[in-house]
Amino acid sequence: MPRCPHCREKDSEVISLFGTQAMTLQYRCKRCGTVFEAIKYD
Repeated sequence: MPRCPHCREKDSEVISLFGTQAMTLQYRCKRCGTVFEAIKYD
């Protein structure tokens, strides 16, 4: 799992299989609630 860019926590959940780009996933941090994107194939 990628780290949250806001609080650096690794505990997040996938909320969408596609972000603003086809190669990104959207995640929500379970600690602070920040929604962020990360590359699928890292």
